[in-house]
Amino acid sequence: MPSVTSLIGVLLIVIGVSGYFFGASHHWTALIPAFFGVPLLILGSLAKALPDARKHLMHGAVLFSLLGTIGGLGMTLPKLLAFFSGEEIARFNAFLSQLATGLLCLIHLVLAVRSFIQARKKASPET
Repeated sequence: MPSVTSLIGVLLIVIGVSGYFFGASHHWTALIPAFFGVPLLILGSLAKALPDARKHLMHGAVLFSLLGTIGGLGMTLPKLLAFFSGEEIARFNAFLSQLATGLLCLIHLVLAVRSFIQARKKASPET
């Protein structure tokens, strides 16, 4: 799971940096995906390097994924519903960045929870 966390972190950083440099406006808000990606990359890398602290580091990573999921999908779902109703989406690049952030964080969140459940089952004695 630490490798997946690092990969998701790198992807979020790429989304944020590319949105900032290649987007229509160079506003700092385009870097928001990177604000989630950097901690995920750091926590994933530390979890690989410090196996004794892996559990705590991965729980911290899940917190960032939860916030990214809520923020990313919370911003895009109303716009997506309006789009399917026939409305046009303003700032479409920002919309795509928010959607990608929310989906990547959701994927990480689901994979991490599954990993936690599997680890818990391995640790519990069979009765």
